[in-house]
Amino acid sequence: MPPAKLLREPLFWASASAFVGVVVGLAGTFSSAAWTVVWQGPEAHILEVLSLLLGVPGYILAALSLFGVPALLGRRSRALRIGRALLLAWLPVLLAVEIASILYFALWSPKGFFSVAYVATDLLGSAAVLSLGMGAFFSGARRLGAVLLPLGLPAGTLFFYAHNALTETNEISQQLAVTTTLLFGDDLGVAEACLFTLLGAMLLRGARRRALARAEEENCKKALRLYEVGLGKNDPSVVEEVVSKDFRDPRRGVAPLGMAGMRRIVSDLWASYPDLEVSVVSQEAEGDVVRTRLVLSGTDRGSGVMWYPPTGRGGELRGRVRGQLQRGRASRAHGAGGDRGAPTATGAPPRGLRRQSAPNFVESKVCEVR
Repeated sequence: MPPAKLLREPLFWASASAFVGVVVGLAGTFSSAAWTVVWQGPEAHILEVLSLLLGVPGYILAALSLFGVPALLGRRSRALRIGRALLLAWLPVLLAVEIASILYFALWSPKGFFSVAYVATDLLGSAAVLSLGMGAFFSGARRLGAVLLPLGLPAGTLFFYAHNALTETNEISQQLAVTTTLLFGDDLGVAEACLFTLLGAMLLRGARRRALARAEEENCKKALRLYEVGLGKNDPSVVEEVVSKDFRDPRRGVAPLGMAGMRRIVSDLWASYPDLEVSVVSQEAEGDVVRTRLVLSGTDRGSGVMWYPPTGRGGELRGRVRGQLQRGRASRAHGAGGDRGAPTATGAPPRGLRRQSAPNFVESKVCEVR
């Protein structure tokens, strides 16, 4: 699959946001943990600046990947709609509170405005992620829900409230401060980073599937255009548009036929069947391979078909073509067709078959992608 197709998928950028956010956020978290140990000296100032510059942007980048969850599920459940609305409200508030706390750090106190704002912002974010997790479960994506629900728990807030209630103090030891910083993070903890990494992997997998499905659909449309317009209407411009310069047909030797060879095949067929009709019965795509069932019908007025002499009578041929498209162009094709419906040596269709107009053979022109 060409990388350009993957880059067009919004889910890819959501996964990239998760991965980049985890790396940047963990760098800020480890800097903050080291700063907790080194309180004085020039190293402490460097670590403090790194924790401020990396922690918040990393966490926000990772949180932006959550917008990929509704796009991945593609279902409009009420929980997903609520979760997306809460995300839109939470992230601007989170950014505003973080910037305000940096600019007005001197106003911080354990029971002051910023402390309450942090708790309220944390609970708003938890509500958003929990709504997305419930929406994933309701949509049948249980693995995704199992990642989102723990991610939505305000573990750090619950831990410190429990600690303060049990110890009846807000003070913690240096060892516990380092441990909680790494586990929960000032912004992005190790536990959250693991969950965001799993979320990013799921989003990337979804992006690859969608890009592959789009590529298969495009291949089907190009193959359909080649058969119905290029072959069915004797339009050489479609051959130039769809067929590769290195086009090959294994039944016609190992040398490439290219566009000229394909144009010759089409022109020879039309020389024999001036009223040729081509109808695509069905298509099935798998990767860069498109399998097509089609019906060719017309009156033999030229050199005949294969070893059959020209009969001047109508006939039809049902065939199967396995085509391979690379970089959006047909590079290889192999056809197979029985003599069912083909003109016989006497010009009459085989016994038990009646000639029908081509449109009656059309079952579906929708590409069936596996």
